Amino acid sequence: MKTTVLNNLSGRHENYILPFFWQHGEDEATLRGYMRVIHGAGIGAVCVESRPHPDYCGPIWWRDMDIILEEAKALSMKVWILDDSHFPTGYANGAVIGKPAHLRRQSICRMTLELTGNGKAQKIDIDQMLKKNLSKFSIVSAFASNPGKGTKDAVYPDELVALIAVGPEGQRLDLTDQAQDGPLSFIVPQGKWQLVLLKRSWRMGPHPTYINMTSKASCQLLIDAVYEPHYAHYKEEFGKTIAGFFSDEPELGNGAAYSHEKMGFDQDLPWSDELKEALKARWGEDWRLKLPLLWDAPAEKAADKKAKKSAPAAPAAVTPEAAAARYEYMDELTHLVQSAFSEPLGEWCRARGVQYIGHVVEDMGGHARTGGALGHYFRGLWGQDMAGIDDIGGQVFPYGEDENPNPNGLDKYMARDGSFYHYELPQLASSLAALDPKKAGRAMCEIFGNYGWSEGLRMEKYLADHFMVYGVNHYVPHAFSAKAFPDPDCPPHFYAHGQNPQYRHFRSLMDYMNRICGLISDGRRITDVAVLYHAEPEWMGTAMNDKQVLRALNDRQISTDIVPADALCGSDEYPLTLEEGRFDINRQSYQALIVPYAQYITAGIAKAIRALRQHRIPVYFVDGYPEQVIDTEIKKDSAEAASVGTASSGAGSDEAASVDAAWLKENCECVPLTELADHLANAGLASLKVAPANDRLRVLHYEKNGDLYYFVNEGKEAFRGTVTLPSAGECYRYDAWRNVLETAPVEKAVPAAAASAEEPAAAASGTILHLTLEPMESYLLIFGDAPAELAEPLTSRIARAKGAMGSLSFNGSWQRSLAKSLEYPLFKEDRPVSLPDHLATDHPNFSGWARYENTFTLSREGLTCLEIIDAYEGVEVYINGESLGVQVVPPYRYDISSLIHAGENTIRIDVSTTLERQMAASVTRGVRDRLMERKEKAPTGITGSVLLYQED
Repeated sequence: MKTTVLNNLSGRHENYILPFFWQHGEDEATLRGYMRVIHGAGIGAVCVESRPHPDYCGPIWWRDMDIILEEAKALSMKVWILDDSHFPTGYANGAVIGKPAHLRRQSICRMTLELTGNGKAQKIDIDQMLKKNLSKFSIVSAFASNPGKGTKDAVYPDELVALIAVGPEGQRLDLTDQAQDGPLSFIVPQGKWQLVLLKRSWRMGPHPTYINMTSKASCQLLIDAVYEPHYAHYKEEFGKTIAGFFSDEPELGNGAAYSHEKMGFDQDLPWSDELKEALKARWGEDWRLKLPLLWDAPAEKAADKKAKKSAPAAPAAVTPEAAAARYEYMDELTHLVQSAFSEPLGEWCRARGVQYIGHVVEDMGGHARTGGALGHYFRGLWGQDMAGIDDIGGQVFPYGEDENPNPNGLDKYMARDGSFYHYELPQLASSLAALDPKKAGRAMCEIFGNYGWSEGLRMEKYLADHFMVYGVNHYVPHAFSAKAFPDPDCPPHFYAHGQNPQYRHFRSLMDYMNRICGLISDGRRITDVAVLYHAEPEWMGTAMNDKQVLRALNDRQISTDIVPADALCGSDEYPLTLEEGRFDINRQSYQALIVPYAQYITAGIAKAIRALRQHRIPVYFVDGYPEQVIDTEIKKDSAEAASVGTASSGAGSDEAASVDAAWLKENCECVPLTELADHLANAGLASLKVAPANDRLRVLHYEKNGDLYYFVNEGKEAFRGTVTLPSAGECYRYDAWRNVLETAPVEKAVPAAAASAEEPAAAASGTILHLTLEPMESYLLIFGDAPAELAEPLTSRIARAKGAMGSLSFNGSWQRSLAKSLEYPLFKEDRPVSLPDHLATDHPNFSGWARYENTFTLSREGLTCLEIIDAYEGVEVYINGESLGVQVVPPYRYDISSLIHAGENTIRIDVSTTLERQMAASVTRGVRDRLMERKEKAPTGITGSVLLYQED
């Protein structure tokens, strides 16, 4: 920790930022100029974004890559490469087009026919059912792959996978073999029957010409079409200038575009020959009989149309047998994704000295489902070298923890789930990064993208703090676009050919992020408890999303990791050790396991819980115990697997019987969600104590040759109170924005009182921090000997300077002048104004720079401080012509003592705006700018008082 702080203080910090650099085939001068612009923002890498490029892996692409790599080497920068020509990853630069059927993306689709049996034969035309259009399952995506003009792609007819008759008591008859040669004549027994036809289709989903994520041979097409050509061109730069490849939102691709339906809904499901063989091995020769269980049985129909309209029926409950089938299907599917897609790409990269990174669509719980993601976050990203997520388009925003409308006025177009984005999303990345040894704690977030031109450095600092305080330590800012301004594609763009006023202050944010990321890398995040990942329980039936537990605990500063079942059930991928009162996975250590409510859990999870309890490790079920433990053990080619209905309560063996639902009730506690945080705190499982309680104070405890505590206030009000920490010894504050060290207002923890006269009081341990934190402000406390001289805290200096005198007066009115971004520093329209200024009223469409100038007279030197109550967006203060630096979050506070003198002094405050107002009035505005017409525009200029204080 000490070495990292010293490097930060000397400006030698490492780079943790690799922004998207969008390519459109620009000229050489533009590409070289943009590389210097990105480097000038304090950034040491780029991720070359190919999506808009007209000639990916063609002559123009190699020309552009040559230029970028040449500039990168000259600037000592690293280059990452987006791994496809279309979005999302999986198009394989068109390599799938024209390939054989087994290499293509495919789905299994369900059709049903209701039959009433009377013991007589009924004739069913199977060919007609196969030809029936199932377009209800699919919707064309805006990013759907286009084979290109003049390119002919093969069309494959749908194929019969299974034909199953389902009877009134759940009986299932396999009629598949009888249906292979045309119409089927079926003697329908008495009662209501349902004929379930399952067919394989190559026409489903928004991206039918993409690779099949469950087929190694299909995924190899991506390696051959994209990875190998880059290696052939730049082999000598791999592991040097070229750092690796980035997969952007790879998907299984069934259902509608960006759909994330839970198991059991009426949708097509991913399919392949490999998946079929895996299910046959797991289920036995009668494997087809289990396939209908992947979808819900039909709901009871309302008695009449009026009742149906007023009270639509809920889907049928998931039976234990269906729960087992759905788990086993998803288990095989997601393991195939891991072994066919994620791992081969990662192994290919690591064998050539580079890394493989990226992310899936995590939104709204989709990371645990098929459709727009890969079915299981931890398995889908297992082959990567960082644990990736993304935050775009207003998903996270200040005070957005609740499931409320989008703040940008986009609620009609963009549903959001505040609890997911604020609590679960960052911890998916930080948890996988900590649990997977190959990731070595590296967690990545694609950030800032598509928030619109209203997003400025104030919002961007909030977003950076939000993810860093959960342990995310690598960032892909979205984006630098070299296209002519204004590029309507997903703004903001951080430079915009010099048109974006925010660029001049952007380096301050990048330096801040790099400094903190260096401090929270190469060590480990300290957590209190593990929360079971909800994917497997959700596949099987009703399950609580772990975001609810994460919110309840993190709002009480009880730190958590999301832990998948694989890590608890003896997987070789996760190093697991059990000790009395705790369990460790990789380098993470936990005092308890929290299990969100699940209707069913697997026998594997139940056995893992038993092992925890045998080591006196608490296990808490939230809001209820499971109804049943489902035996999902793999029984290949066995008679038991071939039988229908292998789901059980675990009674199939003595070992399983010992961990049934009754055993769980006898040996584990059940706690209501509303009482969970208090219960854990009372049990001594909360390492921090915050007084007064505050549900918007975020804390990261990080250990790297010493302890670091990183606090962020995400609330609307200042926090003033104490935090009792378990660490003890010398400590200091590191102000990562100003890059200075300060003394910290701490004291030793008070010894616990003796329980009786005979029992001595406990020894003092830990530290009490007296913390004052303004909204959007961060505070880093580091334990250990300070590597440099400590200053008095700026807040203390301002308090002393305020004294009893009140603020000093400026000599006259403020002079305001304006400049467009490209005009800076040539200001014009000079005029006197009073503060707070009404710049937005005077110039409602202005975006650029506002300069405020004045003078003040001092009778003496001494401690003198300046405070700007509010301004939009960033401010830079100059005293007597010397800069005191950039700040982007109010109140903007400066100690100006070193630059003042007795007599008259000059002050200049340069305030940057966003491009929001200029672009709102532009006829060339993009889609997002048009959608944001209902949003109230941010004010501009200095919108609060400017106060000057000098100590008595």
